Amino acid sequence: MKMHLMRAMAFAIAGPWLAGCAAADEGVPDSEVLGEERAALEFRSVDYDDGSVNQCVFDGLSMHCCPGNAPTETRWVMIGAHLDLNVFKCAELEPPTYAPPFVDRFTTREGMRACPPNSAMVGFHRDADELACIPLYRAMSESVDYGTQDDFEMHVCPFGQVMSGIHDAENQFLCAE
Repeated sequence: MKMHLMRAMAFAIAGPWLAGCAAADEGVPDSEVLGEERAALEFRSVDYDDGSVNQCVFDGLSMHCCPGNAPTETRWVMIGAHLDLNVFKCAELEPPTYAPPFVDRFTTREGMRACPPNSAMVGFHRDADELACIPLYRAMSESVDYGTQDDFEMHVCPFGQVMSGIHDAENQFLCAE
């Protein structure tokens, strides 16, 4: 944990001066440039959210979102959903992120609505088919999940993955790691 924090601080300080150095490696993931494997996503905590409190509003449209809507709160991401009951399974990332959520109305991948690449879902408006997303600032790989379930019979992404897209009618998730 301390090593990741030290690397992040070093990059934040030296990043502007090193920007020109990466030009030769354009299009190569940072993990390959640095000779490291991409670290798995880690969660601080996981909880179920029924939408009674956590809402985001974009252009006047209110939608169910995971906790973390205030500017000083850490953002939680969706890792599962039971849409008929309007319950989300949400996870707080470790390290935490404070990136502001944004609405996505048009992106599609793998035949479903999705957040832009390298982003995760934090909310969903079923009737409007709109997603609330946050950037994760890391390269993500994605796969379609056709029905992994947790102990509460909720459709969830496999362990350590976050939702990056959804196909409501087919009960499919786009899961990212």
